[in-house]
Amino acid sequence: MKNVKYILFSAIAACALLSCQKHGLSFAPEVAADNMAMFQITYVEPIAVNAANAIDSVFVNNKLVAGSTGVGQLTVNGTYPYGPSGATGKFFATKPGNTNIKFYRKGNLVYDKDVNLKEGRQELFVFKLDEDPIILDNLYPYKGNPDRATTATFDTDSIARIRFINFSFKGDANTPNPTKIQYQWCHDKSKGATGRGGVDGNWHNIGGPVAFGEATVFEPIQVWKETFNSGGNEQLWFRGIDEEGNVVIANDYWTTYIGTSVKHIYRGVVGGTPKAGITLSGALR
Repeated sequence: MKNVKYILFSAIAACALLSCQKHGLSFAPEVAADNMAMFQITYVEPIAVNAANAIDSVFVNNKLVAGSTGVGQLTVNGTYPYGPSGATGKFFATKPGNTNIKFYRKGNLVYDKDVNLKEGRQELFVFKLDEDPIILDNLYPYKGNPDRATTATFDTDSIARIRFINFSFKGDANTPNPTKIQYQWCHDKSKGATGRGGVDGNWHNIGGPVAFGEATVFEPIQVWKETFNSGGNEQLWFRGIDEEGNVVIANDYWTTYIGTSVKHIYRGVVGGTPKAGITLSGALR
């Protein structure tokens, strides 16, 4: 969980690209999206992450976009067409308006919904198989560093962008979490009062509090790379607090890379099974 490396980017990207090219449904981010609806699908139903629960086949407007042979399956907590924990940022593309999405599991149709898509990039979150998906704006293009580098930081200090998305349930797998959550980050809090993070970690907000099915902006956050002569990454700490100030996401840390735009998706069941936690999904800028 803790040391996120983009080891599988090439393999995942290759599978996504082959599937998308075959059916003519994908766009790379650099391709103009004029008059097209571009979208990704994330499956966050609160069920166990295992092969039996994976979606074998995904059809968009009756075209197969995720194969039934195991290549390109949509896993629980996974995103397609690029997969969990980041990769190339590919999108499906279709004409704006009514779009049909079908999921098959073990040859059985388990999801069949029509959604209304608009021009531009958006994300479809399927959180229950008997509910319409929630559609969020992808916020592309992602904003850069709002602060100028200084002579003290230009060669060691740059940014990543983090977005928090809340799809957590509470108590059981049928009750969306009623509490808004404020997501926060800090530098390595283990450094202590004289270290970089300070005695309390010097927590910084990522956007504002978000309810179930909502998301923050992509917040630019500072990364002090831990190896000078490198592309740059740092182990950052994250937490979530509820509306009463209680810490509800604790002791969570992720290796964060300069130049990435990453979504932290809070999914699962708070106080139930499967246990709530963070899944990362994102792309290089």
